[in-house]
Amino acid sequence: MCFSAEASFIGGSALTAIGILSVRKNREPDQRLFAAMPLVFGVQQIAEGFVWTALKSEQKDLMLKLSAYAFLAVALLIWPSFVPLSVRLMETDRRRKPILNTLTALGVATSLSYLAGFLIYEVTVRIDYMHIDYGVNAPQQFLKIAYLAYLAVTLLPFLITSKRKVWLLGAVIVVSYAVAAYFYSEYLLSVWCFFAAITSAVVWWIVGEARVTSRQQVQAS
Repeated sequence: MCFSAEASFIGGSALTAIGILSVRKNREPDQRLFAAMPLVFGVQQIAEGFVWTALKSEQKDLMLKLSAYAFLAVALLIWPSFVPLSVRLMETDRRRKPILNTLTALGVATSLSYLAGFLIYEVTVRIDYMHIDYGVNAPQQFLKIAYLAYLAVTLLPFLITSKRKVWLLGAVIVVSYAVAAYFYSEYLLSVWCFFAAITSAVVWWIVGEARVTSRQQVQAS
């Protein structure tokens, strides 16, 4: 899905559709943010479609700048805060809430760190071997710390929550990340989206299962 403008636009449109269906299917107030996850993936992919288009045209510098920052804003500014907060809002176990609160705070700090990096350091974007390579010319120590924090806040919430079906999503994301990191380590930020469709399908399924459970509980009462 991340290997051409056409693939990104098609993938982004499909993910957006799944996101809309997921949001409409959801009936749980504390699950609204979680249900919107495929929608955010869709916006991210459409933005990368414009990145591809701009990179292949030397006269579209403004489009490249706007679309690249839009993609990176979702990938590095929104996701670190969005993921732990969406899981925290669903959590009902009082013992796990403090941990998720901590991860949410770390997520916000990670988002702000990346924002500072965008404001201070130069961002580079280029096509390399049918992938898009995003770079921030920041000190390696900063990038390593931010990267580790990013992994923590985007993976651990799914594995810590008491919601069993969300564990499946966590497993899918961990496996997807491992595959992407092993085969495409230099283009991880872009290639990671290749697995967004599977992730979004699992979110849609979880939301649907929650709706069925809620309906059964109402009928039983």
